[in-house]
Amino acid sequence: MLKQAITLGLTTLCLFALVARGNCYYNASDNSTLAIKADSLQYNSKDKIYYLKGNASLLKGPSFVSADYIEFYEEQSVAVAKGDVYYDDKDITIRAHAAVLNTANKTGSLVHAAILVKNGNYHVTGDYLIKLSDKQYRAERATITTCDVIPLAWCLHAQEAEIDVDEEIRATNVIGKASDHAILYTPVFSAGLTRKTGFLMPGLGFHSDKGAYVSIPFYWAIAENRDMTIVTEYLSRRGPAEGIEYRYVEEGGIEGYWWAHYQHDKVLNKDYLLIKGTHIQAMDNGLSLLFNINYLNENDYFRQYSPHFQLTIQRFLESTAEAAYSTDKYRAYVLNQYFTDLQYKTALTSQTLPEAGFTLHPIDLWQSDVAPGRFSLTSAVSTFVSGDGIKGERLYVYPRLYSSTGDTVRFVQTAAMRADEYSLSGALPGANGLPGTDLLNKHIQDASLIYNAEVNTSLIRHYSSLTHVLEPSIGYLYVSDGPRVPELDSFEDFSKTSEVDLSLMNYFRGNNGNALYLKVSEPYYSAKANEQFGPLKLQSRLETSVILKADATYDLYKDTIKTANSEAKFNVFTADLLLGERYNKDNSILFLTGGLGYNIANNLRVNTMTWYDTKGNGLRNLTIDLLYSKQCWGLDVLYMKTPDRYTVYFFIELKGLGKYKFFGV
Repeated sequence: MLKQAITLGLTTLCLFALVARGNCYYNASDNSTLAIKADSLQYNSKDKIYYLKGNASLLKGPSFVSADYIEFYEEQSVAVAKGDVYYDDKDITIRAHAAVLNTANKTGSLVHAAILVKNGNYHVTGDYLIKLSDKQYRAERATITTCDVIPLAWCLHAQEAEIDVDEEIRATNVIGKASDHAILYTPVFSAGLTRKTGFLMPGLGFHSDKGAYVSIPFYWAIAENRDMTIVTEYLSRRGPAEGIEYRYVEEGGIEGYWWAHYQHDKVLNKDYLLIKGTHIQAMDNGLSLLFNINYLNENDYFRQYSPHFQLTIQRFLESTAEAAYSTDKYRAYVLNQYFTDLQYKTALTSQTLPEAGFTLHPIDLWQSDVAPGRFSLTSAVSTFVSGDGIKGERLYVYPRLYSSTGDTVRFVQTAAMRADEYSLSGALPGANGLPGTDLLNKHIQDASLIYNAEVNTSLIRHYSSLTHVLEPSIGYLYVSDGPRVPELDSFEDFSKTSEVDLSLMNYFRGNNGNALYLKVSEPYYSAKANEQFGPLKLQSRLETSVILKADATYDLYKDTIKTANSEAKFNVFTADLLLGERYNKDNSILFLTGGLGYNIANNLRVNTMTWYDTKGNGLRNLTIDLLYSKQCWGLDVLYMKTPDRYTVYFFIELKGLGKYKFFGV
């Protein structure tokens, strides 16, 4: 009786308040706040029904309902709304002609409803909509799109659609339309509002040497931390192909990515197989594993099938497997490296199978305010294998001692010794196909001394609008004569050296962020009898509205530029420009590069890249990317030209449904 009396009293107060303000707030029995508002409100105390007329609205928890007319049944928590019905919560916005909604269990039904799923901007309309819960909906004779503007640029008409705002939109008997023209039919359709299994956007194209291209990817959400994409491709002149992309992230610092692609080329009558992937595992106890696998069964795979020009010109493909144990004091590892020569069919490439190494991180040998000393050590045992070249083992030990002193004027020096022992067999390749030098069971022991010292200082001057830093430096490097062995890897790339290096760095930085960097340096080879001065090297970088990078080397004795590289990025009349060049006199190389990015219109942009070989094949690569973008869709037309072929790709993006991408790259 007391509870009923309190309820009746609060209801009476609300009605009196409504007369004055047209709204009422009522604390319902389920402890959620109910707020009602209308131009006119009547209350049936016997049946506990609110009648709201004119600008009627009802707010309960996160759900808001408004309409021209609402009847709210208090005990059943049911709202019957008619005329311009509007419903809103954090996930969904709905407009309808009429609705029956249960505010307690979040269910209901709506007639002629239009839903906006806020995650993804999906618009779903239906003749009849059932609200299954606060997260799930079902619409009959539905239309699905992400377009905001009518007429719709694209939409999907479905016999029935189901919406789970935390999962996906599913539909059956779907007809796809573009500008109200039917272009496809599918019995089922699924669009993930989160990661969800289903078909991704297809890719279309044309290769001048391979014919028409179609790619259809299927995405499989295996688990929250694992997924896979299965790609089916078809080239009209070369035949079908298949690819699988697999990604995972596991507990214990494990993550990985793998891609496998197979193509039977019916023109070349060859089977092409690419397997590549990376597995990384970093454990808390200091152990780590790394696998970086790149396998090709045919060396011309990239030249035939890669959409990226950089891959078609690379020389070596490397695979690596490493197990290591690391602490803050040292690191021990076992390493295997395998190199595939993509340009020449040769078995001379040395493979490291395996290498075991140990590195001692720098430690303090002595403490001193004047010149403290530190020590580090690197050592490894390597086994080298090659088909037709040198085979053998190498043991090296490389201790280093560091010391530095000074504040205003800094003096840094390093003393090291590299001790090597080789056991080699095989034969060095001879010139012009002649037999090489036999190295059967040849043992080499030697040691090299290395000393490096540098004196430098920094002179800094602050002005009102800029800061100027002047940093002169003089260094000396000495390397005694090392073992005379064939070069097995990059670690062998050292020889007897006595070199003094002089450099002067100028750095200007303005308060507005602009900066100018200039450096000049030159080596002096004291052990040489003639031409003791090495190439003069100039480096510069300008950072303003124009970004400019340049470096060059100049031969004083031959009065010629040996190398020159430059790159400029700037904006002209709203166009982004990129210009560059690569020059090497000894290798007879002069490459010119250029790029342009320009917004032709508000929704149309073109990006281009060019690589031109002035001393070789002329135009090596031309890429033109035309992008057209609207509110709910986009089109990407990509044209690529190389000396022997051209390719055109067409990528359609329907916002909310995704855009095609190149897989495995």
